[in-house]
Amino acid sequence: MALPMTRQDKHPKTGAYWVRKAVPVSLRPVIGKRELVADVGDQGPSEACRRRGARLGQPWQSLSSIQERTVSTFLSTIPMSELTEAHLERLITDGAAESRELEFKRDPYGDSKDAKREFLKDLTALANTFGGHLIIGVAEHSGLASEIIAITDRGFDEEKLRLENLLRDAVEPRLTGVQIQEISIRSGGVALAVRVPKSWNAPHRVLIGDNRFYGRSSAGAFSMDVEQLRAIFLGASDAESRVRQFRDRRLSAISCGDTPVRLQPPNFGTDPNNIGAQIRKATALRPASSRGLLVLHVVPLSPIPQAFDMMRADTRSVDY
Repeated sequence: MALPMTRQDKHPKTGAYWVRKAVPVSLRPVIGKRELVADVGDQGPSEACRRRGARLGQPWQSLSSIQERTVSTFLSTIPMSELTEAHLERLITDGAAESRELEFKRDPYGDSKDAKREFLKDLTALANTFGGHLIIGVAEHSGLASEIIAITDRGFDEEKLRLENLLRDAVEPRLTGVQIQEISIRSGGVALAVRVPKSWNAPHRVLIGDNRFYGRSSAGAFSMDVEQLRAIFLGASDAESRVRQFRDRRLSAISCGDTPVRLQPPNFGTDPNNIGAQIRKATALRPASSRGLLVLHVVPLSPIPQAFDMMRADTRSVDY
């Protein structure tokens, strides 16, 4: 979404200058405000102009960050098969900006070696960092979505197969989970939406050209240096170790009955002809230590938001 211009006004009674900057309509429910306001003193318009960047800088940076997350969440919550031209038009209306999780491409990728490398660079950069979306057929101006440019010179099935073959043959290790979806355009042709999940087998290397690893920031894709690659490799190893430790701790706690939700056998009733009642009776005769439990561990691969406290969740007893 386009970030509005800043207004600088002088208070009619105090003579102090203050700046106002409107919050984009789509973010007002999230921010809870229609505008950001800051006092920049009473030392004249020039001094007020100099100060306003510092006074609004940090709040506006936070707002820009919220903007990126809002666009990313908006796209991620829509099943790929349900994406329509209306969703692309909303990106343009809101002035959605390219970010570390969103890239716009006006034209489809060509068949030259450089064009193929560019496609693989864009996708692996997303996968190696935060995941995200690549929208082919949407032009950008100064980093903001500006116009839908439908693809009319090639069929979707043919193009999808070509891109999938590139991903299969020219990325190491293989990148999985990528979804490619066509979006029909009323005026004719299609746009392509590519959803790239954050990879848990990163980093992925592009085998065409210079065999490099790419990452992505809000400024676009970049070639990873040694320190960045080391951090990813060590992080992957550490994540596997932490998952195993989590599993061992939880199994130990469950065997001791130390769980946030009390486990109890299901109630099958007392009908002796009920197979469930027979199972319940048979297992009740066994000592607790010999009764089997089927444990499904759900381990978040990204940190759980601090606002959500699992230990304060509903702790009413549940059947298993």
